[in-house]
Amino acid sequence: MSETILKGYIIAIKDYQLFDNVITFFGEDNRVYSLLSLGSRKILSKNGRNMKVGAMIDFEFFKARFDTNLSRLKKLTIINDVPWETANIDIIEFLNEFLKKGNNNFKFTTYQKIMKMISENRDMSFISLFSLFEIIKSIGLRFELNGCAICNYNKIKTTSIRFQGFLCEQCSRENSEYIYDTDVNKIFYFLSKKYYKKIFKIKKSDRLIAIAFLKTFINIYH
Repeated sequence: MSETILKGYIIAIKDYQLFDNVITFFGEDNRVYSLLSLGSRKILSKNGRNMKVGAMIDFEFFKARFDTNLSRLKKLTIINDVPWETANIDIIEFLNEFLKKGNNNFKFTTYQKIMKMISENRDMSFISLFSLFEIIKSIGLRFELNGCAICNYNKIKTTSIRFQGFLCEQCSRENSEYIYDTDVNKIFYFLSKKYYKKIFKIKKSDRLIAIAFLKTFINIYH
């Protein structure tokens, strides 16, 4: 095993045997690692005291020769601490579960941006929308948001998970699609164009509907 030093965010902590943990972290090289942390559940363990989901850490570890084996943690050093309750934030739970599955192009810098917004107490519905849209981009999916995804007509009635984008009134009716409120449709367009300030002008209930839509979209296609 070779010794490696890497910055990253803890995305999961699991108990292992009597006194140990398995830590999963998202590294600055955009990869996910799992480390065996020996003795970190003992009362006097320094590593154990530094383990928080969402914290940015300098990891010193002995990298396993094969990806199928666990690397072994040597030392943790906190760079940016977080409150314990960060682990229970809904969008952080969703994002971390997504990252643990692998096979995506989600960027470490994007994760940093999300954690910064949380530390600044930004609106959580916006953080969720931003995060979910970034997840969709990272797995190579896209919405057709410049016109109807079926006929390309530019007068929009709703947004479709099945057709991955906007639909006009006729195509919505012919395909028995659910009709979302106009402001919900606007949220997806604003996200795609990075018109973030305009999202805050839309009522929270519509933002929550958009969040549920994007989560469903990700769960179906990933």
